[in-house]
Amino acid sequence: MKKLFFAFMLCTATLSYAAEGTDTTSVMLGKNKVVIHNDSLGISVSIFDSEGHQWKKTREVNFVDGQEVEQVFVFSPFIPLRKNTKRTFYPHFPDFYYGANLLNANSNVVMRDTKSSEWGFSPCQIGLSLNKQNTLGLVSSLQFGFVHNHFNTSSVIKRVEEETCMLPLEEKDVTTSFLKYYYVKLPIMVEWQKRLGRRKIFAGGGLALEYRYKEVSKYRIDKQKHTVSRDLGINALGINAEAYVGFGSVNLYAHYALTPLFKKGINAMPFGVGIGITM
Repeated sequence: MKKLFFAFMLCTATLSYAAEGTDTTSVMLGKNKVVIHNDSLGISVSIFDSEGHQWKKTREVNFVDGQEVEQVFVFSPFIPLRKNTKRTFYPHFPDFYYGANLLNANSNVVMRDTKSSEWGFSPCQIGLSLNKQNTLGLVSSLQFGFVHNHFNTSSVIKRVEEETCMLPLEEKDVTTSFLKYYYVKLPIMVEWQKRLGRRKIFAGGGLALEYRYKEVSKYRIDKQKHTVSRDLGINALGINAEAYVGFGSVNLYAHYALTPLFKKGINAMPFGVGIGITM
């Protein structure tokens, strides 16, 4: 705080001897920039960090015709608008993502890969820096998603005597057979990031706890949907291996289940790949 006050007094003294055409003066104080602006209302002082973010102040002092005018703010002294401390780390989970979601399962499960998909969003995320360079951090997020697995139209997925299995369909002219469910995911990962110009390159990896709900198996004949079962013996909780890599606002991700999707029967391990965007 003493350094900031000294810089302020130094710049004010410099302005008193400057030419009349000088309205704004900037002085670097370490990694921060002190800007003194002179206009018809008086002289005001602003401080910016190395990334151009302006700091807030508890009070602002303007000098008008030899009089000191003080304005008081309800904040701590010169707090950055963004918390740019050494321990703050901004993760790069995608705000919105879309991709393919498949099942690494038994040979009797025939999927239609081009129609099996997932989408989701990450409403909140947090990070903690792990080094002084602020390039490595522990990150986490809360993600909500939806999965739509399509199968061969000659069979459906169903639970029989506590076991989940694929059964042949007797109906004809079936256009789609699918399984869908929702999930909430909590990933905990380690992310590396580095600034290249105005953007960052990043990569992350770790584990995620996934909660699945509202599963249902259906098939469709023309435009009419038929429900097969809403009790498919899905493991409500699962653990995934997660990874992503990206640059700027683009995120390429992949995940693979370390625990089976179903309790008994089909030994299916969901895995997905896709692209995400950070707003």
